[in-house]
Amino acid sequence: MADPATFGDSRRAAALGAELRFTGKAVKADDLLTSLEKELAEARALALSIAGQIGLVGLLAVEMFVQDGRIVVNELAPRPHNSGHQTFDAHETSQFEQHVRAVCGLPLGGTKPLAPSAMVNLLGDVWRNGQEPDWTKVLADPSAKLHLYDKGKAAPGRKMGHITVTAPTLEEAMRRAEALHAAL
Repeated sequence: MADPATFGDSRRAAALGAELRFTGKAVKADDLLTSLEKELAEARALALSIAGQIGLVGLLAVEMFVQDGRIVVNELAPRPHNSGHQTFDAHETSQFEQHVRAVCGLPLGGTKPLAPSAMVNLLGDVWRNGQEPDWTKVLADPSAKLHLYDKGKAAPGRKMGHITVTAPTLEEAMRRAEALHAAL
């Protein structure tokens, strides 16, 4: 997440978090971020503009896609959002705490990452035949944090939780998070 940009007073704030999704061949994280530098700057400006126009107090997750070289807004979520859940384990202030600070008019917390991190969602698909996965490998990794949402019955495609992994590099965090997910 970037440092918050404020609009008029300490209660109005917007911060940018980026969730990058890709499929296919492995991509070096630094190369991916460099190749998206223009789009990330444009996305940040767009998100801050939206937040300013609606008089945002609190958090705003703006889901965007790059389509035919243009940024397209898909979803606005004026609340803590799944895409920012890794802030629990890997940032100075979690998105939940930041939201409370903003709506209460308190000073905002720091937004710097404490370590490179990757998050993988746990969908109901990993509950094979209705059986909860064996979490042993996830819990054995000291830098992996398991978060289960206690949603009851698992169903394919239903978000049931997530795993966050911190590591010395983003590439290692991504590799380890994907390996832990695959082990389920």
